[in-house]
Amino acid sequence: MNPNYNPTKAMLRRDFTEYRSSFLVTPIVMAAFLAVVAWGGALFASQFSDWEEGIGWFVANQIPDAQVDIEIRSSSDRADGFVLGDWVYPDAEAESVEDSQWDFSADWTFSTPTSPTGVNEFNDGKEFHEVLNALNVIFLLVLWTISVNYLSGSLYNDRRDRSVLFWRSMPISDRREVLSKYLTIGLAVPVVYAMISILTQLVIVAAGAFFLVRTATPLEQVSGFSWLSIAEIFRNTLLKLPVMIAMTFPLYAWSFVASAWAKNSPVLWMFGLPAGAIFAERWLLGSSWLAERVARCLPGGDEYDSLLEMFQATWPEQVAGVVVGVGLLILAAKVRRYRLEL
Repeated sequence: MNPNYNPTKAMLRRDFTEYRSSFLVTPIVMAAFLAVVAWGGALFASQFSDWEEGIGWFVANQIPDAQVDIEIRSSSDRADGFVLGDWVYPDAEAESVEDSQWDFSADWTFSTPTSPTGVNEFNDGKEFHEVLNALNVIFLLVLWTISVNYLSGSLYNDRRDRSVLFWRSMPISDRREVLSKYLTIGLAVPVVYAMISILTQLVIVAAGAFFLVRTATPLEQVSGFSWLSIAEIFRNTLLKLPVMIAMTFPLYAWSFVASAWAKNSPVLWMFGLPAGAIFAERWLLGSSWLAERVARCLPGGDEYDSLLEMFQATWPEQVAGVVVGVGLLILAAKVRRYRLEL
């Protein structure tokens, strides 16, 4: 036997080979699609002097029945306001504009109305950061979907097709097999998805910076926008990852027990038994203690600060969850040892 042979590493490679489409191809395709959309939008929008002009062009050309407000400015506008269609805005009282008031020797500018703070006013980028967080949530939703698929069949599929007899002939213990499968779906795959999500968000930040540069935004604002966005990406994606791994550990461990025990439909065991226990508690005791604990193991689209705050506030329960998860993994290995046939 090769002295450098590592059974755990070999099983990780086997799982990534069998689930290559779910673990690698799917997030890469998602990232490529989002990058193309982001850069396509940035290139299109940067053709106009400002983004509102681009919206006006789109509405006027693609929605012929739409009503578009046009803002008309003159170099000789009065100090108390400027002409806006048939009205004077913002300070003067509404009055009709006579033909004699139009000075066509002046320089006129036609554009869509600007916001009160101005088109080029740059805020703290909070809205853009929410977009980045939403993109990360999309990757998380896909990750959880493929995780359910992997967990349900991890210790069930080879019993169904009887290939378990072949794997039992290999010099690998049941505990090592269960541990390697958890390391695959509980650690390696989330890291892969997080890295691809980070790269995708960086590409989108680059597209946003490109758009700002093309629309004559000051470079110091572009630089501030870029660095704030990059910091937000690493904070809400990379730093959140270990917290999420710790919080989901008990649920993943229970899923291995269900997959090792079930004779058919392991998904029903994964979700049916906890749901039944939650319903029974609610009906018999009128409480929701178990439902709240399960919910805390399912971090959603919360940002890093709120997620960390919840983790710190419930850290005794989170530590107990990790202990329970270890016990469930040991139980899954025990069940795996004796539950070879369906």
